[in-house]
Amino acid sequence: MTVLRRCKEAAGLATLVATVALSPTAHAGLIEGRAHSDGYGESTQAACCAKIIVAAQDNAAEICRKTGGFPDARRNPKHGQCEWDQQMNAEGYKVFKCSGYAALDCKSP
Repeated sequence: MTVLRRCKEAAGLATLVATVALSPTAHAGLIEGRAHSDGYGESTQAACCAKIIVAAQDNAAEICRKTGGFPDARRNPKHGQCEWDQQMNAEGYKVFKCSGYAALDCKSP
C-alpha cells in the first residue's frame, strides 16, 4: 500500500524526468517549473523532495532564459512544493518517488 503526502522539505533524487510548464507571460514575473522522479529510488522523503524542487527551479530558469528573460540566480530546495509516494522495496525498506513544482522570478531584458 502506498501513501501520498505533501511536503515542503528538501534533499535529492538520482534519476529525474523533468517536465516544464510555460505561461503566456513567461518573459517577466514568476515562472513555474515542474519535475518528477522516474520511479521509486530515494531512501528518504526529504532527499526525494529536495532534488525534485531544485530540478523544478532549474526548469523554471531554463523557461525564463528561452523566453528572453533573466532568471533569479538563487536556488533553495525549501522554496517549492513536493508530493511524494512511498512503498516498500523487496528488502522491506521504504523507497520514495516525488513530483513537485517551484517558481522563480524572471526579469525582463
